[in-house]
Amino acid sequence: MIELRPGDPRYPALLGAIPAPPALFVRGALSDDDALALAIVGSRRPTPYGLAVAERLASELAERGVTIVSGFARGIDTAAHRGALAAGGRTLAVLGCGLDVVYPPENGPLARAVEVQGALVSQFAPGVPALPGHRPERRPDHGRLRRRSRPRNLRRSWPNHLADERRCEPPHPGRC
Repeated sequence: MIELRPGDPRYPALLGAIPAPPALFVRGALSDDDALALAIVGSRRPTPYGLAVAERLASELAERGVTIVSGFARGIDTAAHRGALAAGGRTLAVLGCGLDVVYPPENGPLARAVEVQGALVSQFAPGVPALPGHRPERRPDHGRLRRRSRPRNLRRSWPNHLADERRCEPPHPGRC
């Protein structure tokens, strides 16, 4: 595990451009190629169709050299990481806990695979547990593809954060 601070040449450029960028803990390897990245995040309780689409999109993008970034949660996030890995591509898992905490616990084998073909990244020091308040902070600052949610599921904190950072979040409506 390494700790990267803003100003380090290995520190992600987009993240370094935000106000008060955090220190990062990294297990695995960041690459200059990770500048071409797309975040795929979504429901922790997706439909089988949603899982299949997330995995297929991640796989097809990874085959074309796009690094897949996601939050390592159950559901869509896990499917996105698996799709990238299955295609032999790179994936970055942005954790809402310390790197020594595997959450969800069933993703232990996936964490080891991500570390080999990308990196596990966290702004939280080792030992920090996964807590609900960490979710908005762990969302990657890259482009992201998501399916439009029903209004009751729409998270307001993340779109507001993107607006503050002047970043775009186009939803993908309906079926692909």
